[in-house]
Amino acid sequence: MSNRQVRGSHRERSRTAWLRRALLERRRDLAHQVEGHLTYRQGTRAGADYSDICDRAADAFHDEMAHGLAEIATADLRMIDYAIGKLDNRTYGLCEVCGRRIPEARLRALPFAELCVDCKRDEEAQATRLAAHTTWPPPPGRDEAPDRAPTHQNEERSRRLSRSRR
Repeated sequence: MSNRQVRGSHRERSRTAWLRRALLERRRDLAHQVEGHLTYRQGTRAGADYSDICDRAADAFHDEMAHGLAEIATADLRMIDYAIGKLDNRTYGLCEVCGRRIPEARLRALPFAELCVDCKRDEEAQATRLAAHTTWPPPPGRDEAPDRAPTHQNEERSRRLSRSRR
């Protein structure tokens, strides 16, 4: 092994160790947040006075908010665990679509990134195109499926509209 290879592998081990520490620190912070959200809600509910409907509504709102924040943090925890697994099997930093290296700046900003910038951009463009073609509920006067033959109701509505325009 050449001196250059030794330095390169040492640099890679150092980078991997730094990433692992950063991911574990972020994981610990998120786990603490989840625990905090759940503990806060349990603590406030214990001494709650539900004599007023507004208090009940506010409490329900806070429950929903705490639950939503805990769900987001839990999803991030799963992604961090996945990234740590990728570090362990030495596939961390490789795009899951094209296999190219994910730029260091992207990994620093989003340590659990699974896609390179180009593949993520393509994924988002595809999702945007799909969302543009999927409208629910359908606009008034349109069938649920645009390729479906006109219904009797729509035919009658069209006839009435054409008569009223004359």
